[in-house]
Amino acid sequence: VFTPSGKNAGSVDVSCKVGDSVATTKLNVLIHALDNGGSVTPQQQAVLQGAPGPGDAQWQFLYPYDQTVFPKGILAPEIHLTAGSSPGSVFYVHIVAPLYEYEGYFNVAANGTQLQMSQSAWDALTNVAANQSVQVQVSKLFNGQKVGPIFRTWKIAAGKLHGTIYYNTYNSPLAQQNGAMMRIKGTSAVPEVLLGNCTVCHSIGSDGSTAAAANHNGPGGTFDLTSGNVNPPNVWVDPEMAAFAGLYPKNGEVLVISGAPGWGNTPGTGGMYYSSLRSKNGQVIPNSGIESYYAQSPAFSHDGTMLAFTDRISGQSSVLALMAYDSINKKFSNYQVLSSPQAGRHLSWPAFTPDNKFVVYQNGTGDDLVTWNGNTSKIFATDIATKQQIFLANLNGDGYMPQGARDENKNYEPTMAPIASGGYFWLMFTSRRTYGNKLTGSESETKRLWVSAIDINSPAGMDPSHPAFYIAGQELTSGNSRGFWALDPCKQDGNGCESG
Repeated sequence: VFTPSGKNAGSVDVSCKVGDSVATTKLNVLIHALDNGGSVTPQQQAVLQGAPGPGDAQWQFLYPYDQTVFPKGILAPEIHLTAGSSPGSVFYVHIVAPLYEYEGYFNVAANGTQLQMSQSAWDALTNVAANQSVQVQVSKLFNGQKVGPIFRTWKIAAGKLHGTIYYNTYNSPLAQQNGAMMRIKGTSAVPEVLLGNCTVCHSIGSDGSTAAAANHNGPGGTFDLTSGNVNPPNVWVDPEMAAFAGLYPKNGEVLVISGAPGWGNTPGTGGMYYSSLRSKNGQVIPNSGIESYYAQSPAFSHDGTMLAFTDRISGQSSVLALMAYDSINKKFSNYQVLSSPQAGRHLSWPAFTPDNKFVVYQNGTGDDLVTWNGNTSKIFATDIATKQQIFLANLNGDGYMPQGARDENKNYEPTMAPIASGGYFWLMFTSRRTYGNKLTGSESETKRLWVSAIDINSPAGMDPSHPAFYIAGQELTSGNSRGFWALDPCKQDGNGCESG
């Protein structure tokens, strides 16, 4: 007996052998996923399945954004809706793709409507519709009559995002309302405290092996993450110097200290000192070529051949700079300016795309480069070869976000997943935008992590970004920032693993 798993669809050959006789046939497996957690009656379902009803101009999607690209391997996104002028009592989500159909019935309130398909239905959709666009239709019942549907288009990438998300918080209940480095593993719906007691201002190596952080009340420095356990061992103990360090992507063998020029120091640093190259245990490596720079927010390329940083020339002036790195001789060379900011702005928090063609960065106000104090920011990319600057309009959301100006100019601290997956690069960033109808408070209450898909081979000068999605699993009561999507540390032979 052939029993479909409900996870994949398509053509399958089925054979049956009796004695010396073998018969083979081809089956086409289709998936029809159904959710009805709200006890929607068959009569109500029939109305919702019927012909389109009248529209409701005030009834709109708040989240996800239209044309969002989702990877496989994440939690099912929530759909957030306004109430509209004809408040619904029952809602119907309908998604059709080749070989797949989803019908979800929800009996929820019209105010603050939040709909989420089951994880099994979402996983099946992302398997079957990989590398396709799907139309999401939502209808509702008002006084027993169908209203809508309204529409969104999502695109499903053909690959998973693997690894662990690491980020910074200052007021997590899990960390006793204190600063901490947090992490979300895989598709976990809740984060965990990696290092508490105000261990913050962190960086994570691309390979997931090493963390660097500051802690003025306890052990800062570098940390070995290879065991996968919380409270990882402290390799180099220093309260300040490892704040926002640039970690070499291979076992964290070396790190570049983020400079403290005395003007516009980033949080976690005090005093005044130039950048330096150090081993993981904190030993200074002399004459590396970085010693004459206040290299703030430094970041290595994912292959370790380049370093990008904010060259803090003076209190009023900075540029986004690039240097080549020779890992054998531990030398930096070939200094070049990637971009110079307009007056009153700073270019900071650079990150490389995995192909080394672009550096993404924060273009914002504020000498301290932070996400608070009223600082505003947008995210750009620079073509390393041509130095052309590209505004990532789809990521930044100007003009299409439901809350308009409230949500614009509030995107900070980009980082890149270390490998491509599903035909895209994946850019994580901090944003103070609202999250649908779930996080709608002041900017001090909505600082969270978002991810945007980045086209790998976009035409020169064109915006390669897509509308962003919210990272599920974050606490709803803590401000979160500076996320890193790092690979999980290498496993011993014989243990299962996956890549992009």
